[in-house]
Amino acid sequence: MLAFGTETITGAEGSIAGLLGASPGASIAPSAMVDVLTRCFPEQIREWRPSLERLMPDLFRDSD
Repeated sequence: MLAFGTETITGAEGSIAGLLGASPGASIAPSAMVDVLTRCFPEQIREWRPSLERLMPDLFRDSD
């Protein structure tokens, strides 16, 4: 199957993460990094979310 876009891949225990894609660049960097933080640090993301929302107000809009 051929797919376009960028995929975030993480290990089951959250100790390693990577991005797969043809050209993962600046346009997806903020959302990809928050995806990595959410997957690798599920307990801490609640604490970090207010700071992330101040930096990127629209970032969590789709997830609520």
